[in-house]
Amino acid sequence: MVEHHAAGDITHVLLMDDDIDMPDDLVERTAAILSFARPEICLGGAMFDYHARTQLFSAGDMLLPGSFGIGHVVPPDGCDIATAAGVDFLARVHRPDFNGWWCFAFPIEALEQVGLPMPCFIRGDDVEFGYRLKRAGMPTLGWPGLAVWHMPFAGKSAPWHMFYDRRNSLFANALHRRIGRLKAVGKLVGGFTHHLLRYDYDRVRAMTFGIAAFNAGPAAMACWTHREHAQLIAATSAMALASDEADGGKASSALTLPPIRLSGFARSLRMVGRLVLDLCGLPVGRATPYVLPHGDHWRPDYTQRPSLVIEQDGNGGTARVYRRDPAESRRAMLRCLRAMTGMLVRFHQDVPQAALGTTLGVTATSAH
Repeated sequence: MVEHHAAGDITHVLLMDDDIDMPDDLVERTAAILSFARPEICLGGAMFDYHARTQLFSAGDMLLPGSFGIGHVVPPDGCDIATAAGVDFLARVHRPDFNGWWCFAFPIEALEQVGLPMPCFIRGDDVEFGYRLKRAGMPTLGWPGLAVWHMPFAGKSAPWHMFYDRRNSLFANALHRRIGRLKAVGKLVGGFTHHLLRYDYDRVRAMTFGIAAFNAGPAAMACWTHREHAQLIAATSAMALASDEADGGKASSALTLPPIRLSGFARSLRMVGRLVLDLCGLPVGRATPYVLPHGDHWRPDYTQRPSLVIEQDGNGGTARVYRRDPAESRRAMLRCLRAMTGMLVRFHQDVPQAALGTTLGVTATSAH
């Protein structure tokens, strides 16, 4: 972006992922649309499932009110463009808060007004930059006919992603002040508790590290390198590696039942009780491992909650093992309390774009 801006003869930047498939004329059509669109307009291309080619994943994304989460621009029941209703939905001009960078074009002159994206690359650079463009009067349009096929995200999820989710969303919120302290605490505690109760200690650790990284300030984020990233992956893979053989061959004699979820007041009461059991190290009611049917993922609000849970892959083998560890639960809770206390103090910390390296001057200098 810095080089294109310095060239002086570039009008727009088109951002695209490297794991997509696209129509042969996508770039030409994008350029044609930009040639007659208003100069402040940004263009977003829809994303379809790489493996299910007619299934729409998103025609843009919205920031959910009072939350760090995002919502996809897609009908509640899904969108299949093999149907007339699917074609009708895709044919509309959608106005999202931002568009994923699997296919997103914006005017190069916008950099002079809003600066460069946050230097995070993983998780959130497209969210924050698109929202910043919208606030500056440069909205994103989900243009009919612009679309790519992208690899599904579900198969690429890893525990360490949670670090970047938490750190980057907190920095973005400090910049834009969308969510207050109490609301943020509620969302973060809810996510932390959910993964703690499902024995996903790697994700819990990554989430806590992310909050602590936000507390360290924007200068620490600007200095983040591949070395810190490698340390993060190692620190958030310990429990998964230890669980690879945790079933000990017990899967053949394990309990296999369709998962049934709790609801209402009973769910809330049971969740509190399960948290107390874990923190106190008290035994759970069932010792038999619980093998989930393929396609079902382990949740803490299932009626069956033994100390060992096994998710299956498509071949009937073990895909992931979750093992209860009360001692790790207590350590995780202490780390979370420390990180959350620091976040309450640093929540509205000043995050100048220069400190993040998002201004043209800072980034151009460091590039040299």
